Amino acid sequence: MTVDAHVHLITSEMIEDIKKKFDSFYPEAKKVIEETSKKVLHPEFVKYLSTVSLKDQADNWLKVMDENGIDKAVFFPVSERPEQIMEFAKIAPERF
Repeated sequence: MTVDAHVHLITSEMIEDIKKKFDSFYPEAKKVIEETSKKVLHPEFVKYLSTVSLKDQADNWLKVMDENGIDKAVFFPVSERPEQIMEFAKIAPERF
């Protein structure tokens, strides 16, 4: 059995959470976050995230996992959205 033990679930809501969190305690960080986001999270990817459901993301991950021989994956949210990671995991609990 092959397990990918560190995969990130990223949603558009999580990205907004991160921006708000940093902006609230370090307003000067907003510019740095925006510039880093452009390098790490391509604007088209961020736009794509706002158009897909957790089910769509799960289907995409399952396809990639199958293509690469990954049986299970442990997902981590990029922000404090436990309800999203729980909903995501319920889609394919035998795999996520």
